Amino acid sequence: MKKFRLEKDAVVDTAMLKANGVSAHHIAVLVQAGQLHRVERGVYTTSPPAGSLLLRALAHRRPTLVYSGKTAFELHSEQELTLPLTGRVLYGSSDTGTPLLTLRQSRKLPFESIGELKVVSPVSAVADHLDQDDSELLDFLEKAYRRKEGRQLLERHLEQLPRVSPGLASLLGRAAVGGDSDAERKVFRRLRERGLVVEQNKDIGGYLFDGVIEAAQLIVEIDGYKYHSAES
Repeated sequence: MKKFRLEKDAVVDTAMLKANGVSAHHIAVLVQAGQLHRVERGVYTTSPPAGSLLLRALAHRRPTLVYSGKTAFELHSEQELTLPLTGRVLYGSSDTGTPLLTLRQSRKLPFESIGELKVVSPVSAVADHLDQDDSELLDFLEKAYRRKEGRQLLERHLEQLPRVSPGLASLLGRAAVGGDSDAERKVFRRLRERGLVVEQNKDIGGYLFDGVIEAAQLIVEIDGYKYHSAES
């Protein structure tokens, strides 16, 4: 039989290895030698499991895994992943974790797709990650729910949550959801922090305005001349 070759950055499992003539004893030897890296029971990588390789390895055995908490926050933000990863499985599924993955059970698992990965919504990621710095969470929420469709998307995602905690409600009250630019988000966040109720991307008479403070009968346009003037 042709000798089985371990390709770099590959995901393999016990069945695949044994089918190619690699015995359980030889698997143990390869792990000891650092040529195989155990991710979880029966699943290995041929390079140290991190980043996209680790995600591929976990999907190999857990195709229904939904990433949550800090891992969802990092995936939505396109940040480097930190260990252990955090995810959710349905009630009745095994929630036995590993040093690389912490799991929780949930009755429902709504998710968004990032490539081939299943990830909780941005607001759900924040709800699980409220120990993070407020300014970072606010920036994250405002970028995730930007532009005129941001408010509707946020409301849809909030309906998926079992509850909105006081901490999350406080953040949402300060977040400038629906902003089209960094300038809008900065200004409207500061106004909200001062207790003003601001509606962003408000439709009045068929025109969308950056911000409306109804109580003061005031319209606020941030990028007025450059973005809203006619060519003439």
